[in-house]
Amino acid sequence: MSGGPYGRGKAPERACMRVKDWPEQDRRSWLVACVPADPLAENVGARSNHSTASNRKAEKGYGRWLTFLFRYEPTALVQAAADRITPERVRAYIESLAALGNGSATILARLQELGEVAKVMGPDRQWKFLSRLSSKIRAKHVPARSKVNLRLSDELLDLGFNLMERSGEFAGLGAAILYRDGLMISLLSLVPLRRRNMAGLRLGKT
Repeated sequence: MSGGPYGRGKAPERACMRVKDWPEQDRRSWLVACVPADPLAENVGARSNHSTASNRKAEKGYGRWLTFLFRYEPTALVQAAADRITPERVRAYIESLAALGNGSATILARLQELGEVAKVMGPDRQWKFLSRLSSKIRAKHVPARSKVNLRLSDELLDLGFNLMERSGEFAGLGAAILYRDGLMISLLSLVPLRRRNMAGLRLGKT
């Protein structure tokens, strides 16, 4: 479940329905498609040649679509998976994502994930309308974050080293904070880490 301004666990409309909670036919079709390929078998799953991470990403995106339907049109869940993926519903899904503050990059990712699972649920169907919707969104794409203040990694590394050197001009807590900041900036310029992973580093343990 997403955090953001809602905080972890406080925005059920942002949750990705887990595979075990999918409609039975959806769940069964997806699990069969993801069975690892047997080189001697004639019939292999449609997703057997994809990595576990790729399949996990696709199922989370499809779970997000199911959450949307569960909240806004639960009767659709009784339909066959391929039948419920219609242009009208997908447009409503896009509007819902945008209303929750999702940027165009996130919406494009959700459409891609939905399209990947749609090919499993309806392999003989035409899903070109998903590509057309994605193209329209991509044409209007606006980066969610301004890139005006971005700096190259070598600039950040120089800044980090400079701060650590300057810390020698101070004493006590001020020197420690300046050295810490310089060390963090230097490390991140060389090894990009998520904030949670960075905050979880422990001297002598990590």
